[in-house]
Amino acid sequence: MKLSSVISYILAGAATSAALPTENAVRSVADLVTSKMTWTGQVKPGEAAVSITGTAGEIYHRIVAINPNYDNELGLNSTDSSTMQRRDLAHIGKRATTSSDWTCNYGTDVAVEPIGDGVRYLYSIGTGSCSAPAGSPGAGGCTAASCNSGAGIWLCNDANHQVDIPCTLIAE
Repeated sequence: MKLSSVISYILAGAATSAALPTENAVRSVADLVTSKMTWTGQVKPGEAAVSITGTAGEIYHRIVAINPNYDNELGLNSTDSSTMQRRDLAHIGKRATTSSDWTCNYGTDVAVEPIGDGVRYLYSIGTGSCSAPAGSPGAGGCTAASCNSGAGIWLCNDANHQVDIPCTLIAE
């Protein structure tokens, strides 16, 4: 009886450990990303909100193509008190593992400047909301918020419904 109990425990432990990811199990970005980010916001004062899909940089350039005065009317240069102000990015450098690089979980160094560019674009579209598709725990629906020179900023969602959050929250 003791022997069969021990064998049962060993088999149960082996089955459980085989089902769990190993510490060295690496998921690629391609396994996570399901789409580009969707931004919803106002492009021209007084007009209805629109939705644009792309990275933060692509979205910003499409907004400016629709409304060349976006920065002054609704963006970072507007006098509207509800407009987000461009923030100093010096605090991001404190997160770096060296003076100018972050070490990502994917095993490569990422230069600070491309991340800073992505953050700036997210602030530039900060008057709208950014969305991520529905996902599932541990396998979130992820969107590429920024992808520049091998450096990416991702918005991931483990909920079973789409999430919409202020784009500035991703930047921060």
